[in-house]
Amino acid sequence: MPKGRQSGGRRMSANTKDLACGAVFTGVGVLYGGMAWTSLPIGRALAMGPGYFPALMALILTGLGLAILVRAFLTSQENPFGAVPWRAVAFIAVAVLFFYFCLEQIGMFPTVFITTLLACAANDRFRIVESAIAGLVVATFCTLVFGYLLRLPVPLFASPFGG
Repeated sequence: MPKGRQSGGRRMSANTKDLACGAVFTGVGVLYGGMAWTSLPIGRALAMGPGYFPALMALILTGLGLAILVRAFLTSQENPFGAVPWRAVAFIAVAVLFFYFCLEQIGMFPTVFITTLLACAANDRFRIVESAIAGLVVATFCTLVFGYLLRLPVPLFASPFGG
């Protein structure tokens, strides 16, 4: 046996960053796809039920996750994780929770506007004027599409005090 070679074959290595990302994407896609499939009527392509779009998005997310997992084993380059951007993690989590808890109480337009501001604040280079403009554009778009065109049963503007 030549020097420098070990018996037992080749050691399999994976890019840990891609491995973790692919595992998270695949896990979230399978979890939410299963939830959509079991709790919402899916329908058909021409008669979509409320679970059609979430199931489709979960399928796409699962496919991306599996592709990233395969790539993790095909690339030999190791990418270190680096520092966790805690500011971004915190602001995005708060934005999602705000949207969830406030949509029915204060309405679509103000909820989307504030959610966009919170998401923009996740960036280290946050600027209030640019973020407010982005919030107005996104809130207007969502209100027009989901409120007026698709007529989702969500109040567009509501009072947090009732009535």
